[in-house]
Amino acid sequence: MDVPFHSSGAMSRAHYAIVRKVESSPSTQSADQDLFLEIKSIQAQLSHHRLSTEKCKECLVILLYCATSVSPGFLAEGAFDFAFPHAINLAATTKKNEEKRIGYLFCSEIMPTGHELRLMLINTLLKDLESEDVRRVCLALDNLITSPNEDVIPAVQSRLHDLLSHE
Repeated sequence: MDVPFHSSGAMSRAHYAIVRKVESSPSTQSADQDLFLEIKSIQAQLSHHRLSTEKCKECLVILLYCATSVSPGFLAEGAFDFAFPHAINLAATTKKNEEKRIGYLFCSEIMPTGHELRLMLINTLLKDLESEDVRRVCLALDNLITSPNEDVIPAVQSRLHDLLSHE
């Protein structure tokens, strides 16, 4: 089906382009190769020093698409490790809740449970749970629900008890 960009639901022209390319690929192998090349392109984009949070969010959304669309076993283990610091940084430093949500979503969907950067994510969750902004607290709680982890329990347990008594 030929859906124009403005009706597609894609967040950017780059997102639209890779979805169209993959969907119109003549074979699974060709689609996997296109996804692999897109991942490498995103890796190069994320390495720029002056990367805006909006561009980082766009890259992470495209990587989420790539991760969910590529054939199982096609990519090497750890193929998305380069993006974890950017996702955690986005979740930790941005002022926009939509960007923070994408950072959390990327980590909960792609980051392995025992990954070494999980502690940084836990610190970000704790900071958001202690926020006065209810939307940030809700984002952090949502991430705790979607990505439970035994390492996070000691860090957030007392704050969760406080939140249970919150009106």
